[in-house]
Amino acid sequence: MLNIQLTNTSFQINGKEFTFPILAAELFSHLGTPRKTKKEYNTIYTWDEDGLLAYTKDDKSIDSLVIQCELEKYDFSSQIAFHGALKFHEDEAIFYYQHNKEKLEKLFLSDDSGAFIFNTISAWFSLKKVNGQDILSAIEIAPYTEPDFKNPKIKVALDSEYQNLEKVWLDWIKAIETLVPRNNTYYNLISGITIEDIEAAERNKDFKIPKTLVNFYKVRDVDYNAVTSAFSFELSDYFYDLIPFKDIVKHWNDIQDLQSEGQTDYADPKWIPFAESRQGDYLVFDSSNGQIIELQNESWKRDIVAKSLDSLIYSQIVSIKNGSTKRYDFILGKR
Repeated sequence: MLNIQLTNTSFQINGKEFTFPILAAELFSHLGTPRKTKKEYNTIYTWDEDGLLAYTKDDKSIDSLVIQCELEKYDFSSQIAFHGALKFHEDEAIFYYQHNKEKLEKLFLSDDSGAFIFNTISAWFSLKKVNGQDILSAIEIAPYTEPDFKNPKIKVALDSEYQNLEKVWLDWIKAIETLVPRNNTYYNLISGITIEDIEAAERNKDFKIPKTLVNFYKVRDVDYNAVTSAFSFELSDYFYDLIPFKDIVKHWNDIQDLQSEGQTDYADPKWIPFAESRQGDYLVFDSSNGQIIELQNESWKRDIVAKSLDSLIYSQIVSIKNGSTKRYDFILGKR
């Protein structure tokens, strides 16, 4: 029976300390010779009676270990699920997981289960939903490297008249995090835009992104998520996700295409989209006066919903604080 322990200072299997990359021969000597399954891009070693898998690209050094917590039907799956002891520090892994969820960190933006980081090693939890419950499928132990989305870009200074946007973002983030933890799949916040991002947007000569929006995105930006975003707005029964800065040009062009379909008074070219409903509806920033307009596709309604971007955001913060928003029910799995 395997006895595996992870701490901030060591990684041990049956009392022997290992460091990544682990030499395959050294692991075989310690655990016995495993079954080998050759795949197109890697090789998988399986200890069938222990519920342990090891992945390698060169057949010599182990890139990661997977503790198989339930039986799978792949050709490389172990015949028996892991039944040994797995400890994080001095606690059983499941007990540690249940009592330290706030320490879980995303290994990639859409990671909704997260990993515990033990110095240079990560322990990532593979979870799946069964009847609404999280079931532990496997735990991957691998070398930890800082994810790309965590690496801050070179910060672009805000123009002097837009310094208040730092606090607007800080207050908005703080409010959202009272409901949505950072390791949630839809928490897609990333560093602010770079000079290169701004220059790329300015290559479109048909319109110019107003300084308010440019400075807003200098503070923070979001990464595209195909489903939804924690950084969003709720107006009546409509939900609008913040648009990544790099996609603003595309959405502006989409709106202008609607103009050419006979609705010539639908949207002023000075209206710049910054949030979308995913159904053709937008929140747009009026470059001429700073007002926020709700642009609805089916009804062709164009309603002023806020006098400014920061007033819109603070109205959302109030909704979060008084519990009147339904925006996060889906994100939090309530419906």
